[in-house]
Amino acid sequence: MLKYVLPVAFALRPSMVYGMIKSRLSEIIPLNQLLGIEIASVDDGVAEARLPFKTEITNHIGTMHATAIFGLAEAASGAAMSGAFAPLAASIRPVAANARIDFLKIARTGLVARAKTSRDSKELRDSLKREGKVVFDVVVDVADAFAADIARITVSWHVTAR
Repeated sequence: MLKYVLPVAFALRPSMVYGMIKSRLSEIIPLNQLLGIEIASVDDGVAEARLPFKTEITNHIGTMHATAIFGLAEAASGAAMSGAFAPLAASIRPVAANARIDFLKIARTGLVARAKTSRDSKELRDSLKREGKVVFDVVVDVADAFAADIARITVSWHVTAR
């Protein structure tokens, strides 16, 4: 039923659908909860996620662990992907197929990840409707509390229609 309701709700109030996606993503990914990742915003092919600094997710030198940084970036990429497909969210099967990460600097503070799809959301949805599948990247920039660049991650998403 949700697969029929979401497109109508999105046409009338897209912000409501983005809010639903943001809330749902914060609830359904156990690893995000374990790490303490917060999905701060979801919009049309963009998203922001935050990760507070805590000793439980540091490495042997006391800085943010690479796995935590990657987890934050992957969560932000999934939120941006979900935002791009908001009106179709209940009728897609998304899979993160691969990722590339460049660590730029160590982090000693909380982090914010900003993600953006590599292609326009409408173009992605149209391709999915036409072909039944679409492959695209989401680029994520991770920064620390001082706005210093910490990492850049590109996640390749494969989305198919259910």
